[in-house]
Parts: sequence; C-alpha cells; structure tokens
Amino acid sequence: MKRLPQLAAAFLLLPGQALATNTLCDFDGADKSGRYSFEFIGSGEIAMIQVNEPRSMRLASYDVHDFSYRERRVHIVHAGSDKQGFLPAFTLKGSGEHVLLSIAGRSIVGELTCQWQHDA
Repeated sequence: MKRLPQLAAAFLLLPGQALATNTLCDFDGADKSGRYSFEFIGSGEIAMIQVNEPRSMRLASYDVHDFSYRERRVHIVHAGSDKQGFLPAFTLKGSGEHVLLSIAGRSIVGELTCQWQHDA
C-alpha cells in the first residue's frame, strides 16, 4: 500500500488570517488510455485539488457535491475546459476502493486513499 506524504506544504491566505492545509485524500485510477491522480488538499474540507497525473494538466471550475475524508467518500463535478492544459469535464463519485471517474466517454475505477488511514 502506498504511503501518503506526511504533510503537504500548502497554505490558504484569507483576509486577516493564514490557514494551514494538508493532504486529505488521494484519488488514483488508470485504464489502458492513461492514469489519473488527484490530491485533495484542505483542512477538513477541500480547499484545492491538485492534478498529479496526467502531469501539467489543471482543473477549471469544479463543484464539490459531497466529500468526507473520514468516510473516504467523494462526489465532484469538474466543468472542464477547451483551453490547452486543462482536463476535460469529468465526474468523480464513490467511496473507498470503488470511486468512478467518468471522463471523455470513459469510466475508470479507482481508489480514494485518505491520510488518516496511515496515521498511527
């Protein structure tokens, strides 16, 4: 089983305060056409999503319909973009080892692994 990074070096700056964030969960999924890996960063709630695979790709706007790192549950809809360097529209929905990424007419089954699973 893959060990998650201890603490992501990400910070959110809000008016008048700084809020430390860390990696909450990772999604990993692959099919014969490619691999997708997303890192969900925040402090209980998703503050940002980092695209780790495919490299150099980014997200446009997205809506978090449901997310629980304690229950390893996610439902995110990404609007997509036709611009160079952005992922197309997708839906990521499911829990634990059964998370489905629906993207570009493909359905890719992956896993949501959360940091608390590795904390002692």
